[in-house]
Amino acid sequence: MHKRPLTQPQAAALVKARAALQRKHTCERCGDYDPSCGLQKYSDARIYARVEDGVPHRSCISCLHFFKWLDTRQGIEQRLHTLFAERTPFFILDTETTGLLESQNCQIVEVALIDQDGQVLFHSLCKPDIPMPDSATQVNGITDALLADAPPFVQLWPDLVQLLALTPAPLYAWNADFDREVLLRTAKHFGLSVPEALTDTKRWSCAMKLHARWYGEWSNGRKNYRWQSLAWACVDLEIQENEQQHRALGDVQNTLRVLRALADRANSTHPLPTEMPSHARYSG
Repeated sequence: MHKRPLTQPQAAALVKARAALQRKHTCERCGDYDPSCGLQKYSDARIYARVEDGVPHRSCISCLHFFKWLDTRQGIEQRLHTLFAERTPFFILDTETTGLLESQNCQIVEVALIDQDGQVLFHSLCKPDIPMPDSATQVNGITDALLADAPPFVQLWPDLVQLLALTPAPLYAWNADFDREVLLRTAKHFGLSVPEALTDTKRWSCAMKLHARWYGEWSNGRKNYRWQSLAWACVDLEIQENEQQHRALGDVQNTLRVLRALADRANSTHPLPTEMPSHARYSG
């Protein structure tokens, strides 16, 4: 059937409508376009509406994730800024061990504890009841000779418990799950009682996971942010790190430096990132 040709105003209106439809389904940040115009509900190309400072915007799912990460990043900086500005008491703890938790005889051989100002509250080597495995020595440099005159864990436990249990301050560690578990496991191994203040998971805060959310390297396999090494965090933040890496005292001091560096970025003129990191460039 013959169609009547469009008038000039009709043609102009059609062009305008098509342009508006394309803008509606195009990401404002990256320019990706959804060719289905929203008809494919679960398409990765679908464009979503978001509001920033009262202004509506259109973003693809990748850019939505980017903006959400920026908000998370700034929230972490502000949270840590408040923590230091209000001088809220907290501890940072680190341990060195005879191996990973998967090993049957994983025990603590060094433990260090500092406060929010960097004051060393506790630091000691402790002699395990097994020889130091070569695999662990290769990581932390602690040998049987170095541990020969160190006190046993049983002797250190009362002083450590007194510091940690009597002061209900938050406990930070670079890998809090590991340090908490190895403390409990070593105490159990030697038949020592553990106060509830140390078993409470809500008291422990993982600086490594906090930094991972701030750093923003996404892992599709884990469906979460990939953890970064403490060494890489110091390099990325241009921190003059303690040279004693993988030793308890050096690691707690470096962890404090990382937390302070993130806090110092709050309300600063430091430029915001334009992309999320795709991979870490330093293995540490």
